[in-house]
Amino acid sequence: MVYRARSRLAAMFSADLSKDTFPDIKPIAVIDIGSNSVRLVVFDGLQRAPQALFNEKVMCGLGKALTLTGRMSDDAMESACQTLRRYAAVIDDMQCHAVRAVATAAVRDADNGAQFVARVKAETGLEVQVLDGSDEAYYSALGVISGIPSADGIVGDLGGGSLELVRIADGEMHERVTLPIGPVRLLGDPSSDLRKRRKAIDRALKSVEWLKSYPGLPLYIVGGSWRALARIHIQRARYPLGILHQYTMQPDDVSAVYRLVRRIRPEKLSRFQKVPQRRIEALPTAARILDRTVALTGASEVVVSALGLREGILYEQLDDALRARDPLLEACRQISKRYNRFGDQSAALMNWLNPVFKYGQERPEMQRLRQAVCLMSDISWRGHPDFRAESAIYASLFGWFVGIDAPGRAAMGLALFTKYGARPTDDLGALAGSLLNKSDAAWALQLGTALRLAHRLAGGTPRALEQTSLQISSDGIGLRLGSTNAGYFGDVVARRLNDLAKALDLPSLGML
Repeated sequence: MVYRARSRLAAMFSADLSKDTFPDIKPIAVIDIGSNSVRLVVFDGLQRAPQALFNEKVMCGLGKALTLTGRMSDDAMESACQTLRRYAAVIDDMQCHAVRAVATAAVRDADNGAQFVARVKAETGLEVQVLDGSDEAYYSALGVISGIPSADGIVGDLGGGSLELVRIADGEMHERVTLPIGPVRLLGDPSSDLRKRRKAIDRALKSVEWLKSYPGLPLYIVGGSWRALARIHIQRARYPLGILHQYTMQPDDVSAVYRLVRRIRPEKLSRFQKVPQRRIEALPTAARILDRTVALTGASEVVVSALGLREGILYEQLDDALRARDPLLEACRQISKRYNRFGDQSAALMNWLNPVFKYGQERPEMQRLRQAVCLMSDISWRGHPDFRAESAIYASLFGWFVGIDAPGRAAMGLALFTKYGARPTDDLGALAGSLLNKSDAAWALQLGTALRLAHRLAGGTPRALEQTSLQISSDGIGLRLGSTNAGYFGDVVARRLNDLAKALDLPSLGML
């Protein structure tokens, strides 16, 4: 089926869509018409690690009157249509190559849902696909898998009108269900008090028999209200890095947040940073749903996913080869292509550094991070010399990456910070170090120091890495150059080699 928004828009997604459809990266728009919000995200193309070129959300409240009347209110539909008219104009100006507009629980369940879809088509040119509950769960789970490939547990996506639950493992989906217990839907019934809402939540969750079959697994959470709860926990816990993706809470943490939002006044909740004002009313109900879901599933921990339905729609269109790529390394490769002075040298750097990290003994997760750092190791050369280290660590700590948690970001950031000559005790280095254990902090310092030597050896050009090698033994560390490459050695190189020897707690043997 083909969808069009305006005359300049190309065809929407089709079943045979592949990377070859987009020989040049072109913007792709996804519109998500939910029970609470209507959002447009324009991605930079169909690829393994897409970046958002544009992201806008308007809280239209399509599901607010649904429980009471069975219909979306006229005011909510007018707000949504006005928003979608704007989105259609933005999409047209961006000359998006493809657009996908989907609607979820409110439009799916409302008696006037079909009329709303027809109105949107008439006023904006957008053809809206109304997802059934199973499809909504499917795309949300795909989004989690795309951002956390190793995820093994249960995905919970809380929208305004419904909760989707999906069992995932090894990149595959198993049981899935949709439940009509979104906060907007529950709060839309003025005859329902807190006690009745609690009973409705428990009744819906207890009706899902398979939830009891997977105790002790993580719960991966998606949805604006649940992410807002995670932001509150981050601030209450004074966690040093406010990145939501793969932020982890323990079951007791979830219960503590529930108790907090249940008793605290709304005006105090609004003081938490980045907690949207229009979500505050729903937070106690959202927290109750999360707390009960954790309890009834026996979840070991709660892991936040920044990716959900919209990213799942893109991920579905990738072929198996693209899906199999590592999203962190793909994002770093894109950075490498844009910023490296002499092209991608990550393979040569990895090989040159192997003696330092005793290839084969390095933990697989750290070897993966080393590859990511090698890809990004030339990221700041355009910056002011006094701030290259700060620029590099910011890119790692706060860049748009998935497939990595906060300690992973910190390890990468501390390595890059060191590579550009900063001290680990400086403010940003200390922030990164606070997220790492002693062993991983030492790894990061050694990697940054070794990269500092590697890039200095021949000004970042690849030949020196191919013609020289590091030699490490119990006697110390030296740089093997050979007679034809002796010209590479000099005072600066000797100092960098000495620094690496010190980081490894070995004598420096100089040029070999």
